[in-house]
Amino acid sequence: MTIAVARHLLLVDDELEILDAIAGYLRRRNLLVTTASCYEQADRLLKDRSQAFDALVSDVRMPDGSGVELARSFLGRPSGGACILMTGHLEVSDLSTDLLKSGLSVIYKPFSLSALCTKIVEVLAALPNRTHAGDSQHEIALKLA
Repeated sequence: MTIAVARHLLLVDDELEILDAIAGYLRRRNLLVTTASCYEQADRLLKDRSQAFDALVSDVRMPDGSGVELARSFLGRPSGGACILMTGHLEVSDLSTDLLKSGLSVIYKPFSLSALCTKIVEVLAALPNRTHAGDSQHEIALKLA
């Protein structure tokens, strides 16, 4: 699948081995990935106006905060975006209807890296094409194999 413009993803997980494995896998498939290892770091990155993220992929349970709160903050921005929560504990019924309607997806642990990548490609492909200040429009071929 090809996405028509550069897409920037914020990946958040407090387990460093998992964060590094997912980030490496996605980068090898030509995604631009910024990582955060805790809620506080992710929250700072989301508030940094020089960072423009198209999607947030976050663990739900972290020692210093909730991925659900990150999703609420991210999806509430005027620029919008897509969000995927990674969890082994969350029930979709626990999420508010407004979050679900605003572009939130859930992937349940354990999942394969290819399944996560497929879900990311799906949510990114559904976003309207747009560029960020300083981005040059180009195509990214996402290798799903």
